Amino acid sequence: MIVFSQIFGAAFDAVARVRFLEDFDYRPSAFCGRVDIAYLAGMELPVKRECADAAIAAGKAVEIKGHRRDERKDWRRGVE
Repeated sequence: MIVFSQIFGAAFDAVARVRFLEDFDYRPSAFCGRVDIAYLAGMELPVKRECADAAIAAGKAVEIKGHRRDERKDWRRGVE
């Protein structure tokens, strides 16, 4: 029997949630530099681990632990 985490586990481990402090252009290695993804200062979102590591090393982002919905007290009921 195949378990969901066996199929998608690696994909979820390769994601980090970051907040960009400055504009950052990311060039995925899978596309050999032919593609640029632009992130603007103030954006807070999950990105690939490779992108997060590059942005943090450049001093243009910080990693955020947890999820945005965890900031709300009772996010399941929609109560702020």
